[in-house]
Amino acid sequence: MRYALLTHPTVWYLSNSNILSFMPLIANSITKNKSLFVSLVVISQFVLAVVPLRAEVLSTNLTASESATQTLEITKIKRSLDAREADEIEELNESEKGKEELKKPGEAADKAGNLCPSQLPRSIERVVNQYGRSQWGILVTNLKTNQVLYELNPDQFITPASNVKLLTSAAALHQLGSNFRIRTSVYDRPNDRNTGLLSNPDNSLVLVGRGDPSLDNAQLQRLGQQLENKGRRNINLLLGDDSYFQGEMFNPYWAWADIQSTDAPPVSSLIINQSYVTLSLVPQKLWEPLRLNWSDELVANQWRITNNSQTSRSGSTVDVDFSPNNNALRISGSLGVNADPEEVYLPVLEPSSYVVQRFQAELKKLGINVNQTQAPKSRSPLVIPSNSSEVAAVESAPLANLLVEMNRESNNFYAEMLSRQVGKVATGDDRNWVAAVGESLTNLGVDPQGYKIVDSSGLARQNQVTPRAIVQTLQGMSNSPEATAYRNSLSLAGENGTLRNRLKNIPGNFWGKTGTLRGVVALSGYLDVPSYDPLVVSIIVNNPQQSTTTLRQGTDGIVTQISRLQACSN
Repeated sequence: MRYALLTHPTVWYLSNSNILSFMPLIANSITKNKSLFVSLVVISQFVLAVVPLRAEVLSTNLTASESATQTLEITKIKRSLDAREADEIEELNESEKGKEELKKPGEAADKAGNLCPSQLPRSIERVVNQYGRSQWGILVTNLKTNQVLYELNPDQFITPASNVKLLTSAAALHQLGSNFRIRTSVYDRPNDRNTGLLSNPDNSLVLVGRGDPSLDNAQLQRLGQQLENKGRRNINLLLGDDSYFQGEMFNPYWAWADIQSTDAPPVSSLIINQSYVTLSLVPQKLWEPLRLNWSDELVANQWRITNNSQTSRSGSTVDVDFSPNNNALRISGSLGVNADPEEVYLPVLEPSSYVVQRFQAELKKLGINVNQTQAPKSRSPLVIPSNSSEVAAVESAPLANLLVEMNRESNNFYAEMLSRQVGKVATGDDRNWVAAVGESLTNLGVDPQGYKIVDSSGLARQNQVTPRAIVQTLQGMSNSPEATAYRNSLSLAGENGTLRNRLKNIPGNFWGKTGTLRGVVALSGYLDVPSYDPLVVSIIVNNPQQSTTTLRQGTDGIVTQISRLQACSN
């Protein structure tokens, strides 16, 4: 299945000369690997720059000789179908027969004994030196004494990917506290002068969202049950109020390809089910259009749909384009008559309207009739009269629980929503989240010159952080009253989260945060080893010419070497 790349200012194109310049390398790679994954790159003044898109050349069946004469087609975007970062995506086909096995950095040294601190630099550098022109940033310190055990470019800015979430979660705990909960309320009698629709305000309700990222259908059902228990059977008008957050739904620094995936979620204070739905494209009779099956038909009404797809004898390519600016959804291409349905994940473009409609449907199940619904698009707050009252409410789990989803599973949506909470609580305006996060980090002892962040999830490549800033964040949180909640939000290597299948055999325990973008791998956290003091580790590597799997083997190899540390007498 293919996904269309729409025109966007951040899209860079490969010229024919650039493609031809890669042909010898491509031919050699095909000869060795048969299956080819090539990140899109642009050569400008002999400098390789990463295209800010999750784009790649898909597998090709060309032989080495054919590749030298045939133009390589750059396919449409291969889009991630996971709402979190691409930590679990393996770029190499591990089961492919004849594949040359990669020697994991540090693998031979794993069989050796423990390391004295004086031996650690050489051991790490043996791993780093296997990666040629990669940009590394590494800092290893003693958590108790702050002594530096190893450093490599610790003050150099580098793209950190989802390691940004370490900063976001630290600021959230510092500003909000681990017991902070987010309340979603239903009030009676909204002010009719703000709606222009209300003729009888005595039997009308307003649903007020305050940015709960975990709000789901079950919580809407609980709100409905509370209304049912109070004898509400008929509601004249149900309104939605999403004015708690005033910032943009989509971060302007996100690549268009990410917006067209589940990696870049829309942000709103009244939102449900992380604001994504599933569209299944189902083959029909020969030459008929593919049938569109929505996980929730309520969302279909938000799109202006053009379905030019068809069911073919053996087709296997479907293009899905959408534009959030005009709600246009275009489907073309074909699927074979006997092909399995294809699934597409789409954002909810009018989240507050969708939540109100979803709530209306839940109320109907309980026998509560709603005559009319409205969700203001202007984000202007509804004035709740002083004589109105809260008639139903639900709360999120404590912040400590929300951060487990955010950090362990690297949930971008939770990160973006919770950073808005920090801005709202600290300054009264969620649009000030960058300054609010910065103030919290400064109070934790993090040098403000050590980071430049433009989003709170790490998806934007414009984020720049030094390893020292990450280590300072980890050290600051270890001395915070929220130290336990912070550490518990991280993945435990070999046990859970994005580290569940990594670093299973190291001595001791590693609680860490992963980070992955195309050409970027990061790994930072707390390392407790049996024969040495607790450590703080930050490892970030950028190299657009290396696969994620290869770079990840490097970061894991370094942590493996560090885990061998022991106290030595001299």
